[in-house]
Amino acid sequence: MKNSIYWIAVGLCVLVIAWKLVTILGYDIEYHRSDQVYEQLAAMTTEEIGDNAVKKDGEASDCTSDEREWMIPSEKLKQINPDYVGWLRLPGTGIDYPVVQGKDHEFYLDHLFDGTKNKAGCLFLDVGNRSDFSSCNSIIYGHYMKNKSMFYELSFYKEASWWKEHPEFQLILPDRQARLVVFSAYVADVQENAWQIDFESQEAYENWMKDRKERSLFQPDQEIGIPDSVVTCSTCSYEFENARFVVHMAVYWDKETT
Repeated sequence: MKNSIYWIAVGLCVLVIAWKLVTILGYDIEYHRSDQVYEQLAAMTTEEIGDNAVKKDGEASDCTSDEREWMIPSEKLKQINPDYVGWLRLPGTGIDYPVVQGKDHEFYLDHLFDGTKNKAGCLFLDVGNRSDFSSCNSIIYGHYMKNKSMFYELSFYKEASWWKEHPEFQLILPDRQARLVVFSAYVADVQENAWQIDFESQEAYENWMKDRKERSLFQPDQEIGIPDSVVTCSTCSYEFENARFVVHMAVYWDKETT
């Protein structure tokens, strides 16, 4: 009897260990697959730079490095996924991804840009936002991934030193582009109004902006006024149940892209 119990216990332990190993292997495979997909998409932007760096007569063009930095093959990305709405980049970091807008808030939680089912998901715009980022507050969601991908580095804005080194994001749409100047970052509860999209009046919007600045874990060296619109990046945080980390950015449109 004792021997039977012993071997049953051993068997259960082996099954638990095997299950954990299979789970870990599954995560590793998904991480690798998601890295592959997004590295290939990022490589497309490099290819586009190469295409645009050559004139029709075959001679090298004189486009500047700054101009090349903004080049994104929007039409190619639209062909891969019609839900594509823009590209978000934080220079000098791993945040360099396409942004989509699906029909709900569920699909892109566990599907990559190419539609493959994967826990890494894809950065996606709130379904309540206008796809051209003209809402008062456009919200981009992304996972906090343990392999340091997607919005993992967003949490670094908990330290003022990171903000000083990375004060601006880039947002590239098919027809125009913007500098996104970070002015606030903090941990929020999902019941808060950090994700409010539109406002009943200019006064309500300005009051919301004031609250965001007061909540921030750091204060910018230069005062950020009241921009026409804001982009908010949101990811999971673990200080308490239903905690989220949000970064608010003032939108400054630069010029139309071609």
